[in-house]
Amino acid sequence: SASSQVALSTGDPGTCADTGTSRVSLSLEPPAPGTCAAEKKVHLVRHAQGTHNYGERRAEERKEYRDNSRHAELYEKHGRAYHLLWEVTGDKYVDAQLTTAGRLQASKLEFELRSADVSLDAVYSSPTRRALQTAFIAVPALKRGSRTRSPPAIATDLLRERVANYTSDARLRASQLAALFPAVDFGLVSEEDELYQSNKEDGPDGAAKLRARALRAAEWL
Repeated sequence: SASSQVALSTGDPGTCADTGTSRVSLSLEPPAPGTCAAEKKVHLVRHAQGTHNYGERRAEERKEYRDNSRHAELYEKHGRAYHLLWEVTGDKYVDAQLTTAGRLQASKLEFELRSADVSLDAVYSSPTRRALQTAFIAVPALKRGSRTRSPPAIATDLLRERVANYTSDARLRASQLAALFPAVDFGLVSEEDELYQSNKEDGPDGAAKLRARALRAAEWL
């Protein structure tokens, strides 16, 4: 897992002699004095190691693709990610979970956040299991029964990593995830994985789709 701090600034039409247009920008620095902006501090965290991360790396290290001409062809096209295609490993990595090493990484992040005395008003997460597992380990207050006041946890598909044709890009149904993570608000998550099923961010327009979703995420935050 990795953590970085970003200042998310939004133009505030209520206090600006402006046209009323709201703009969003991301910066590693806070707004300059006198800037017409409202500021939010956002800590960005990548999910810790998932079974798919370990699986594709191990398959490449062992050069498993050499034993199958079709797999070798897919490796040439997809690199190590070939291992995550349905044709190669079926549904093994659908909504992949954290490995033991990944859980240790998330625990290290929890220590770093606690040592830096970071306080959180809310936790926003991708609705994938690996992202939610990372969040619950890194922020123990999210767990039910915690003695510490728990910040609200909200899931949204806007915060998912790029969704392409790899099975690890898919997630479980919202109702299944809600049963696994009852403390999380899944009200913004569609029951079916519409992003993976009908709006993948691959192909010629994939990068443009991803950029558009990232902007929507920044505006939503």
